[in-house]
Amino acid sequence: MQMYPTKDTTIDYFGRMRWGDTVRCVRCGNYDEITPQKATHGQFWCKFCREYFNAFTDTPLERNKIEQPQKWLYVSYLLMTARSGVTALQLKAELKVTYNTAWYILHRLRVACGCNEEISQCESPCDETCIPTRQGSQLT
Repeated sequence: MQMYPTKDTTIDYFGRMRWGDTVRCVRCGNYDEITPQKATHGQFWCKFCREYFNAFTDTPLERNKIEQPQKWLYVSYLLMTARSGVTALQLKAELKVTYNTAWYILHRLRVACGCNEEISQCESPCDETCIPTRQGSQLT
């Protein structure tokens, strides 16, 4: 979170990752008639389709109530680098937020990554884990 200490620098980063140097309307694809809004940093107006948009439009981060996008960036970094995954309890302690907020962030990012399938349909890696089945039976 030190690389992007403010909300504005994080919004700029997300914008560069989405569009590069040329901002495009996320609804119509227009890039000629785009006007940045002075009142709200990172928000744009498309004169062609007459809609407001920003770097989070049509993404899982759209319309969230978490005011600091740095937290989203930090959690996505943790999800990509952690070997054994990230829990909501761990995020609660690291981000100093409530458990519900930590769970919400994890859920939205997992949906964005396509990890929202049923557990029974997913393959899970298992390494030397002893799973008891019934009393008296043993796994070989």
